[in-house]
Amino acid sequence: MIGQIELTDSETALYAQVSEAERLLGTDHDYQRVQLAGVASRELIQLLMQRHAIPEQRLRYFADKAYNPSDARASKRERFLRNAGSADAMYEHPHFWKYLLYFINGADLPRPVALAFAEIAKNEMRDWDALSKYARKATGLFQAIQGARQRNSSNLR
Repeated sequence: MIGQIELTDSETALYAQVSEAERLLGTDHDYQRVQLAGVASRELIQLLMQRHAIPEQRLRYFADKAYNPSDARASKRERFLRNAGSADAMYEHPHFWKYLLYFINGADLPRPVALAFAEIAKNEMRDWDALSKYARKATGLFQAIQGARQRNSSNLR
């Protein structure tokens, strides 16, 4: 699945609260907003899990240790849970929000990259080597663009 999952009205309100707090976190350290967004994050993930709304592939990125190249012994979820102490504390933590937003929105890729990858992947006789090569190429281009943007923003300061 590419793109955002469908949200109910109550989920949309919680999502807006979390995404706004996550967006402002780097510039505005409003403790009360963080606390309220943490509660909204916990409520939102619980609602999404109850209705099985999150695509399996997105959950595996967080919960499957095979998707964690930095630590082959534990998944991102296991490591996060170990540090947080409880599932509720994990879901409320501001560092969890990027995963929650990924569960809802999918990967933050330029649309042409996502569509090209999906086109290669949907072929029944898919060429895994082609997928791998395209992913490496697109990642390199994306990193180069991000690096150029960061350099340009640094020069403006």
